[in-house]
Amino acid sequence: MSLCTICLSKLRKFPESVYDVKIIKTRADALTNLPPGKVDRESGCGSSRGNQPGDASALLSNFGGLFFMPETLIAADKIRAYRATDYRLGHTAQDIVLAPGLRSDRLCELFLAKSAKSGAFLTAYNPRGIQKSVTENEQAHARLAAALAERGLDSIEGSGSEPGSSWPAEKSYFVFGLGRDGAIAFGQQFDQDAIVWVGKHAVPELVLLR
Repeated sequence: MSLCTICLSKLRKFPESVYDVKIIKTRADALTNLPPGKVDRESGCGSSRGNQPGDASALLSNFGGLFFMPETLIAADKIRAYRATDYRLGHTAQDIVLAPGLRSDRLCELFLAKSAKSGAFLTAYNPRGIQKSVTENEQAHARLAAALAERGLDSIEGSGSEPGSSWPAEKSYFVFGLGRDGAIAFGQQFDQDAIVWVGKHAVPELVLLR
C-alpha cells in the first residue's frame, strides 16, 4: 500500500465536519486544473515564465494533488463559503478579484509595480463568521485601518462576498508585503476564522485560523 493510499484511508475515518478532504476550490479553475505555464516556479511574478505546472507548495499536499484541511473548529459550510467567496481589491469595474487557488495575472502585475512579493486579504467584519451589526462592523473596520496605518503598510480597500449569497459583503483590505505569519497575526487579532494570503506566485491561499 502506498503512502498516498495510507493517508487517504486514515483521513476517511474522520467526519467531514473535522476534515474537509476536497481541493481548496472545486470550480474548474482550481489550482490543480491549471494548464502548464501558468506559474513559473523560479521567477514567481517575473516576466520570464517557464512552462511548468502551478507551484502548489503552499497549498497542496503531495497526495494525488489534493489539499487536506488541517483539523479545525470551523464548520464545513463556512469553509465552503470562504472558498466560494470573491475577494475584491477596490470598488470599481476594474477591480482585481481573487479566488482561492486561482492565480491572478493582474495581481502579479500589481506585485511587480509595487515591488511586493506577497500580500494578504484581511477583514475585521463578522468575527468568527458571526454576523454583527453595521455599526459594529464599521468600527472594527476602522480599527483594522488604524492598525495597518500604524505599521505603515500599503493597502487597497476592497470587499469579500460570495456570488449568489444573501450574506452582506464584508469591507476588507488587501495589504502588500505582508508575510504569512504577519497576516495570520492580524487575522487572529480581529478574531477571524480565516485569512487569504498570497505569495510570490500570486496564487491566493485560504488559511484557516482555528
